Amino acid sequence: MHEMKNCNAIVCNCDFLTAVARNCGATASQFDRDQTHGFNREIKEATLNYPEAITAYQGYHSFIDQAINQINANFGGDLVIDIHGHGDGNYTMIGYLLTGAHLNRDVFNTLSVITSIEPLCGSNRNECIRGNSSFGTALELNGLSIVYPSLAHPKPGSIDFLSGGFITRNYISRINAIQTELPISMRTAANRLDNAKKYAQAIVDYIQRNSLLRSSTTR
Repeated sequence: MHEMKNCNAIVCNCDFLTAVARNCGATASQFDRDQTHGFNREIKEATLNYPEAITAYQGYHSFIDQAINQINANFGGDLVIDIHGHGDGNYTMIGYLLTGAHLNRDVFNTLSVITSIEPLCGSNRNECIRGNSSFGTALELNGLSIVYPSLAHPKPGSIDFLSGGFITRNYISRINAIQTELPISMRTAANRLDNAKKYAQAIVDYIQRNSLLRSSTTR
């Protein structure tokens, strides 16, 4: 496993959230692709049976489990965001376990598929997925380029849309979960720290808009 480098954006993001939203946990990993396919997959596929990768995989998901347990104990549940990067274009994709074909529909309420933020949606999936209160809209309002889905860009069209992976699917029985796929332009050295601040502010705005991170005693 390699030493984590260029982590200022992660630290800034979490420090900002801790100051504004009261609680934040960040879990990060960095492995060569010949040792692991990434921890957003089942353990056998993710680790390729490398002993070091298996140990790291188990530790990574143990940290997530601990964070979720702490959040549920203190706040009654809230939000996990799985952050990834892609190289297909200058846009961000928000994964709620809805495919591009799902998102290209005009109405979501009749879909039988379960989203990764079902407790937040209630009876109005359109609003929580691509309305004023959606995470995509929060990102765009903070100056983070084009986001699918959002109020301004509700449908991804024909792009190769990434709908969410193992982490998003695995934890939604215990907490709301979102996967974000960020473009290269947001992750370059020159822009990373500034964009991390904008991303953190978008999370805070989303938390406040959807009344997350309340004490469990008030629920």
